[in-house]
Amino acid sequence: MRLQISRIIIPASFLLFKATSIRYTPHRSHLLHTSLAWAAIALYLSLRLGLRRLNNSVDTSTPLWVIGILLIFGEICSRIAGSAASYSWVWSFLPAVICWLQQTSFGAYNTSYSIIADEKLENNEKGHPWPFLVFATATSFMVLATTYVRAEGLLLGAIGVLSTSMTWVLLSKRFEESDRQDDIQAPNARQETRRCSWLPRCSSSYIQHSVRDLAVLVSFVTLILSVLVEYPYLSSMTTYPTLAQIKSVTGLDWTSKLLVDEILWLMAGTMIEFGYIVSLLSLLASNSLLTISLLYLGGVISRTFTTDFSPLNLNNLFICVIYLVAALYTLMSKHFNTAASTSKRYGHLLPWASKRNKAVSGLAISFGCILVGRAILIFAAHPTATGSTSSTFNIYPPLESLGPVPVIDHTRHPMEQLIHSSQAQFEDILSKQSKSLGQAVSEYKKRYGISPPPRFEVWYEFARERNVPLIDEFDTIHEALTPFWALEPFVLRSRVSEVLGFENSLLAVLIRDGRIQHVEGSNSSSTLQWHEESLLRMMDSFIGHLPDMDLAFNLHDEPRVILPHDILSRMVNTAKTEAMPAAARSSETTNEFSSRPDDMTAGNHIPEMRATRFNRFARQHTWSHSRLSCSPDAPSRDITDSLKDNITAFAAGDLGFIYNTTAFSDICQTPSLRGTFGFFDRPNVFNIIQDLVPIFSQSKISSFQDILYPSPWYWADKVPYDAASDPDWESKNATLYWRGSTTGGFSRKGGWRRQHRQRIVSNLNAQGTATVLHKAPGSEEWTNQTVNRHDYASLIDVSFSHIGQCDPSDCRAQHEFFHVVPAAPQSDAWSSRLLLDMDGNAFSGRFIAFLRSKSLVLKMAVFREWHAEWIKPWVHYVPLSLRGDEWLETTRYLLGDDSGTGTGEELGKRVAEQGREWAQKSLRKEDMEVWFFRLLLEYGRLIDDRRAEIGFAGT
Repeated sequence: MRLQISRIIIPASFLLFKATSIRYTPHRSHLLHTSLAWAAIALYLSLRLGLRRLNNSVDTSTPLWVIGILLIFGEICSRIAGSAASYSWVWSFLPAVICWLQQTSFGAYNTSYSIIADEKLENNEKGHPWPFLVFATATSFMVLATTYVRAEGLLLGAIGVLSTSMTWVLLSKRFEESDRQDDIQAPNARQETRRCSWLPRCSSSYIQHSVRDLAVLVSFVTLILSVLVEYPYLSSMTTYPTLAQIKSVTGLDWTSKLLVDEILWLMAGTMIEFGYIVSLLSLLASNSLLTISLLYLGGVISRTFTTDFSPLNLNNLFICVIYLVAALYTLMSKHFNTAASTSKRYGHLLPWASKRNKAVSGLAISFGCILVGRAILIFAAHPTATGSTSSTFNIYPPLESLGPVPVIDHTRHPMEQLIHSSQAQFEDILSKQSKSLGQAVSEYKKRYGISPPPRFEVWYEFARERNVPLIDEFDTIHEALTPFWALEPFVLRSRVSEVLGFENSLLAVLIRDGRIQHVEGSNSSSTLQWHEESLLRMMDSFIGHLPDMDLAFNLHDEPRVILPHDILSRMVNTAKTEAMPAAARSSETTNEFSSRPDDMTAGNHIPEMRATRFNRFARQHTWSHSRLSCSPDAPSRDITDSLKDNITAFAAGDLGFIYNTTAFSDICQTPSLRGTFGFFDRPNVFNIIQDLVPIFSQSKISSFQDILYPSPWYWADKVPYDAASDPDWESKNATLYWRGSTTGGFSRKGGWRRQHRQRIVSNLNAQGTATVLHKAPGSEEWTNQTVNRHDYASLIDVSFSHIGQCDPSDCRAQHEFFHVVPAAPQSDAWSSRLLLDMDGNAFSGRFIAFLRSKSLVLKMAVFREWHAEWIKPWVHYVPLSLRGDEWLETTRYLLGDDSGTGTGEELGKRVAEQGREWAQKSLRKEDMEVWFFRLLLEYGRLIDDRRAEIGFAGT
C-alpha cells in the first residue's frame, strides 16, 4: 500500500515543487538556492554515513564528477537564461530527447521509461506510444513558443535540455548499477524498498554514498558560481518581498527587519528547491525518466498560466488539457508498461485507454481545432491605424471608445513585447530585400503597379556599390509623389517656375545637361549658405544621370504645401485610377528621359513673377489650416472641437506605449495637438500654399504635401559625433539627458504653456505621483503602481539651456518657471545612457548623431522625415508619446527595472547597440545620396511629357 501511495505522491510532489520553483522563486538567486538545497542533502547524508568511502565501489563507466558537471552546466544555463522565452520553449523537446538517449548507450542498463512499469521492454510489443509523445511535444511547444527567437536563447535552451537529459539518464543508470551491486551484496533485499534507495531508510548504501558525493560537489561549485554571478544582486537585499509588503496584502501585523525578511524568504526558496531535488532523486531511483520529463515539462508550462482569462490564455488552457491527456496516454502505453498487474492497477485512470486508434483520432481532431482557434486569435486581430508603417504587435479591441488597445500578455513588459515583435518584423523586411536587378524591378512593379523610372539600372548599381541594406524600401517616395500624377507634366513645371520667380524663401536649383546650371535663393546669407553648399555636394555623385529639371527647395524649417481634403482625395483618385494605370498599360517603355521641353528655359536665369500664391501667417494659430487635408470624419475635423484623440490607432496599454509611429504622427487622429504642440500654436514662420506644387522640404507634418528629401543638415554633419568621447554603456550615467532651447513655436500671452518642449521638460521634472508598471517578487505579472516622482528624480537630467522665441514678458515667465542651466557642449550628452530627442520648430537635427552614439535614443516626433522606413521604432530607438503617461516608466524600465530580472536594462543596451550599428550601415552620406538619387529619378519621370511611355522594363 505504501508503494502504491508513493507512486502518486512522489510524482505529484515533483510537479508541485517544480512549478512552484519556476513560478515563484526569482531566477537571479537560482544558483544560491541550488547550492543550499544540495548542501542540506550532503550534510544529512554525511552525518548519517560519515565521510568514509565504500571499499567496494560501484563499477561504472561514467565517473560521478562527470554527472555533477553536467548537472551544474544545466543549472548555469537556467541561471543565465532566466525566464527568456527562447530558452523555455526548447524544453518542449525534453521527453523526446530522453527517449532518444534511452536508445543509446546512455540507457543500456535502463529497462523502463515509466514509474508504472515493472518489467523489461519487449521488442515485439505493439501499440507504439510515439503518436502520443508527438502530441505532448507539439502542445507544449505551442504554449511555450514565442514569435521572437534569439540565437543565444536557443543555444542555452538546447544545451540545458541536453545536459539535463544526460544527467538524468546517467544518474538513473548509476542508481541501477548500485541496485545490481546491492543484489550481489544483499540478494534478499526487496525490489520495492530499493525504489527509493537513495533515502537513508533504504538499504542501498551505494546509492546513499553516490548521492552524498554528488551533493558535496554540486553544492560547492554552485556556491562559488553564486558568489561570482549573483552576489551583486543578492547584496541589494531585494530578492524577495518584505514582510511589510506581505502585511499590506494580508493585513497581518507582522514586523521585521529587512535582513530577517531576506533570510526567511531565502529559506523558503531553498526548501522549495530541496523538495524538488528529493522528489527528482526518488523518481530517478525508480527508473522513471519519461515520467520525470513529462512532469518537468508540465512545471515549465505552468508558468504561462495567468489569472487573465483572455481568449489566448483559454486557448493555452485547452492545449494544456490535450498535453495532459497525451502525457497520460504515453505513460499508459503498453510500449512502456508490459506488466499486466500495472495495467489493472492504473486502468481506471483512463477507462478508454485500450481504444488507442480512437484516442489518437480524438487528440488529432482536438489539436486541429485548437490550431484553428489560435490562428484566428493571432491573425484575425488587425491594426486599426492607417498608414504605411504597420506593426506585428497584436491588436485587440480597446476597452473604451478611442482608448488604448489592451496589452493581453501581462507576464512580459509591454516594451519587451514591442521590442521583440518589431525586431521580428524588421528582420523579416531585411530577409526579403532584392538580391539582383531583376528582383528589384519585379518588386517595384509588384508594389507600385508600374515600371521603375528610366536609368533605374544605373541607380541600382549606384546603391549596390554603396552597400545600401534596404534596396526596396522607398514607399515614402511613391506616396509623396502619387498626388502629382494627377497633374500634367507641363502644369507641374509651370508651377515650379512660378513659385521660384517670386521671393518665397525657396532655393532654386536648375539642372541642365547633367550639371547644375543655376542656383538662386539663398542670397549668400551665412545662415543659409551651408544649406546650398551641402545640397549641391550631396548631388555631385549622381547629377550626371539626371534629366533637365527645375527644383524648388524649402528654406524654412516648417512645411509649405497644404491642400483641402476634397481636392487632395480627387487628385489621389485620379492618379491611381487614370494616370498610373495608363503608364502600366504602355506596351513598350523607353529607358531614357525626353529632351528638354520648350517651356523650360536654358537655365541661365529664373523669370521674375509679380504675384505669389503663398500666404504668410507668421506667429499665428495654424491649426485650422493644418487640418484642411484631413477627412471630414476624422477626429481633428470635428465641428464641435470636442472629440477625443483616437489613441486606439497608436497607443497600447494603460500607459499608452506607442506601437504605431505613423498613426501617432497623423494629426488627423489627434485633435489635442491643437493645444499641446508648438507648431499649431504660433510657429515662427508659416508661409503656405494651398495648391499642389512640388516643393522639397526636410520634414513635414502629416497633413502637408511637401516632398521629403534627406536633410543637408544631416549630410553636412552639423551635429558632430565624436566616438572618442563616447564611453561604453556600462560607464555612462544612468540618466535621461536633454539640453536645448524653447524652439517649437513663438510664445506670446502665456502660449509657452501649450508648446511641446515646455510641456515635456515640465512634466519630466514635475513633483507629485506617477504610474509605473511593477512586478512584485514572486509574481509573474506586471501591474500598475503609483509612485512618488521624487524617488526617480535622479534618473532625469532634462533642462533648458536657452529661453528664446518669445515676447519679453513670456521670456521672463519661463526663466522664472524653469531651472535654466548653462549651455553644454554636445559631448556632454554621451555621458548618459538615454538621450531624449524631440521636435523643435521642425525636425530635430540631433537624431542621427544620437543614433550613432552608444546611448539609447528616446524620440518624440510629430514631424516626419525621409528615413521613416529605414529607421524602425523599438528596433533602433524607443518612441515616446506627447501625452507623457509612459515617460517615467520608460526611463525607469530601461535604466534598471525593479522586477529583479534586469531585462529592461538589457533591452535598452541592445536597442542602443542596434541603433548604432544600423546608423553606421544605413545613415551614412552615401545612403542619403542613394535615397536622393532615387527620388530625383522618380521626379524626373513625373515632369516628363512622355512619362507614360518611359521607364525601365527590366533586362
